[in-house]
Amino acid sequence: MNIRQLELFLAICQYGSMSEAVKHVYISQPALSKAIRELEASIGVSLFDRVHGQLRLNEYGENFRQKATKLVYEFRELENFNQELDEIPLRIGVSLTLAKQTLPQAIQLFQEKYPQKKIKIYAENVDQIQRRLERYEIDMAFTESFRENEAFQLQKISTYRLLLVASAQLNVSHLTSQACTNIAFLLREKGSTLRDGLDNFLESQGIQVVPFMESVNTEVLIQAALSGLGITILPEPFASSYLQSGELVEVTLAGAQFQTINYVVTRHGEEKTSYQNDFLTCFTQIEQSALKL
Repeated sequence: MNIRQLELFLAICQYGSMSEAVKHVYISQPALSKAIRELEASIGVSLFDRVHGQLRLNEYGENFRQKATKLVYEFRELENFNQELDEIPLRIGVSLTLAKQTLPQAIQLFQEKYPQKKIKIYAENVDQIQRRLERYEIDMAFTESFRENEAFQLQKISTYRLLLVASAQLNVSHLTSQACTNIAFLLREKGSTLRDGLDNFLESQGIQVVPFMESVNTEVLIQAALSGLGITILPEPFASSYLQSGELVEVTLAGAQFQTINYVVTRHGEEKTSYQNDFLTCFTQIEQSALKL
């Protein structure tokens, strides 16, 4: 039994006879008769009663027609599945840092190619994004320093240096670990890679710092640093324009160097769709352009 046989069977049911059905299915009547005989032989049941040279759907045939109608309908839906994908939003998680740095231009580039494709974006910290991947709430994620897990596959897209920066009016360019206890730090929330690297380093030195200001919004921290309220930590692409203008200066911390690796993350064993691959291309293109500036 195959789908073509089912379509021919339903055509006879619809048009009432083989002679009428062949006008619509574009095969000869002998070929149609042969297809029906093969269908009946494959299921071991006669679907028609043959009375005076005419076909009449019998009780078995009627039951079979109902099931065949549903199956052929669902088969045709599957044939059009790729078109239906256009209606399903591309669900993407992006860390807050990358959302500010790269996301807007990547979306613009993607929508130039796919103006009708819907996109759903979640801009959150790394822990929140990982939970969304685990719950199948997003299809892919762009994030930094993602914790390795057998459930996910990671593809590196870029690396940033992380810089401690402060307003020049603070008159500080170098710190020791011990001096950090007297510094007003302006930090992201725990779970952010802009926070965790510094915390981990200082804790390894037996030092715990309570930030003067904590925020999920990097821009708030930048403005606080520009106002001379304390020291914050930024990805180099974020900090570069402020360093070049002299609004902020880099502050080194003895024995410490910080960096973050940015990844695209998907669930292990899942093949990326064409939309996902194209969005990854757009995102990577913008990301690499930013690093060259």
